[in-house]
Amino acid sequence: MNGCLCLRFPATPDFTSFTGRAGTGLLAARVSDLSIRVAELLADLDLPAALGRSVLAVATQAFVDEVRPADPDDWQALAHAARSITREQFVDYISALTFDGPLIPDKVGAGKDPHP
Repeated sequence: MNGCLCLRFPATPDFTSFTGRAGTGLLAARVSDLSIRVAELLADLDLPAALGRSVLAVATQAFVDEVRPADPDDWQALAHAARSITREQFVDYISALTFDGPLIPDKVGAGKDPHP
């Protein structure tokens, strides 16, 4: 922003500047632990990275609904909650994508054993 062509970390603003801005994704952008955990679990389950955006939308909604930081600047609680998402919770997020998301049932192979 000042014209310097040098690398450095951006200044860390306090999280109160992100409060009251619902739907903008500012808090999720500042706490990247959720995105990293989604990518990690996608890789663990051998799922395509293309599902990342949709899964992250479901995970973020669950994150916002369930995580209760002590104060607006409690980013450590947010980071800890993101890192502690279990594999079972993640499978639920994937399952949610079959309702109105990118995953659809396979009608051609329905009822057939995929491993004869």
